[in-house]
Amino acid sequence: MGLEPSLRFDHFAYPVDDLVKAEDFYTGVLEIPIYERRGLRVRDVQAGTLPRTFLNVAGSRVGIFLGANRCRNMNNATAARWSAWRSPPMA
Repeated sequence: MGLEPSLRFDHFAYPVDDLVKAEDFYTGVLEIPIYERRGLRVRDVQAGTLPRTFLNVAGSRVGIFLGANRCRNMNNATAARWSAWRSPPMA
């Protein structure tokens, strides 16, 4: 009699404070492969997409991303630089 999973999921995601360190931990220490990265193109940033990485955990995707609430709590100078960088140029 084999062990069959009783519950499957498509994906889930959770926030991290440092995406690079989180990737290093999951891929280096736990040896979980990266499935896909998103939010790394200029147009993604202009659209307000935060960088995220999906890991392949037992055939399902687990996402890690920069927590939006953490980014909202940036000091005003950092928030202004981020906003100016991600906004499309004025015509």
